[in-house]
Amino acid sequence: MKSFDIMSDIHLDFWVPMDHNIIKLEKKTKLFAESLIPDNPSRILIIPGDLGHYNLQNYWCLQHLSSIYDYVFLVFGNHDYYLENGNQKKKYKRNSNNRIMEMKNMTRNLENVFHLEGTSVEIDGMYYGGTGMWYDFQYGQQVQGFNEDELRYIWANNSNDYKKINGFLTLDKFEEEKSQLEEVIGRLDVVITHMGPTWDLSPYKEDESKHNSYYFFDGKEFFNDKKERIWCFGHAHMELDKRVGSTRFISHALGYPDEGEHKKFKQVYF
Repeated sequence: MKSFDIMSDIHLDFWVPMDHNIIKLEKKTKLFAESLIPDNPSRILIIPGDLGHYNLQNYWCLQHLSSIYDYVFLVFGNHDYYLENGNQKKKYKRNSNNRIMEMKNMTRNLENVFHLEGTSVEIDGMYYGGTGMWYDFQYGQQVQGFNEDELRYIWANNSNDYKKINGFLTLDKFEEEKSQLEEVIGRLDVVITHMGPTWDLSPYKEDESKHNSYYFFDGKEFFNDKKERIWCFGHAHMELDKRVGSTRFISHALGYPDEGEHKKFKQVYF
């Protein structure tokens, strides 16, 4: 039986707040990373986005995890693009893509850490791959009957993405990510995205359903091909292990400290 460990939405800097003492911060970050690891870890770790807001802290976390796991797969979530303050906006020239590029460059020396962007890796005959994906506002259009301008207004007034992500347009990003997923999904046994591919899995109640427009995308075309696969995602801070047709959907989010208890990585067997 094969297995992997998984956790999305770690939001590292909420659990280990930033500290001007760099040596102390590195130690606390690595101790926290260690606390997430189960007693008998798998060879593979999957992180479906939103590791944290600060690249150096993210690097320390990945450095430690890559010393435990043979393979660490991650995709970029929306928070991985955030420019949290004026210093970050200045450092990255008000372009979130510059922060992503720095993160990829920082981890080049971690040879078993893979940032998936329309790419895949074969392990023991199984293909693991994906990309972060993005939302497409389709829930609001298809289910609620809003037009695109109305949804942009709702999104801008309810999501920090509007304020903290700079350098690209939302629907342009969706098309870019979708094309990357199209390139790779046909061969994948384990799909990894940050955004969930169907709002049918949403945890949001009716009075919160507006969130579905920027927490999920319309990805039905990607899992109606009858191929047996596992789809790992995050973003909605939910706990899910559910089969729909030939696809097993898995989400295991840590989330923010005020959302619940400290968890360990979930071990998935298949």
